[in-house]
Amino acid sequence: MHTVPPSSAPGSIPALGTGEVARFVPGVAHLSRLGSSLLSDVLITNAFGSGPLSGIRLFFTPAGNASPTMAAVPTISPSAFVQLADVVRTVYGNSDGSGSLILRTPDWSSILVSANLLASRNLAGETATQLPVFRSDRSAAPGESFAL
Repeated sequence: MHTVPPSSAPGSIPALGTGEVARFVPGVAHLSRLGSSLLSDVLITNAFGSGPLSGIRLFFTPAGNASPTMAAVPTISPSAFVQLADVVRTVYGNSDGSGSLILRTPDWSSILVSANLLASRNLAGETATQLPVFRSDRSAAPGESFAL
């Protein structure tokens, strides 16, 4: 299945609402160098919801402290998903960059998020690895340490 990418526009990342949990995906990329490329795919699934999942916003912040860009994801029906192939290029129009992605939705308990980083060499084939997806409520508080 291929999903039509949502449009994006510059935007700021608002503070978390009461009870809201954000998802963070570090290292999303679209990079091309000497016949090889790296790109990231993101899959957003309405896995546990009994109703449609709406209000999903994705914020991409390029590496180097650039301003974030926001994209609104269309409503996802129960047990359905949205697949964003090569998300950095197709959604955010960045053909040579990397950064972090923040996913926000008011109904965070019904959503599953996965992300892959694909490496491609023209003649050598492709390899892929899963990117980590972190939750904003599972982090270290100021002064605490956190081990992965």
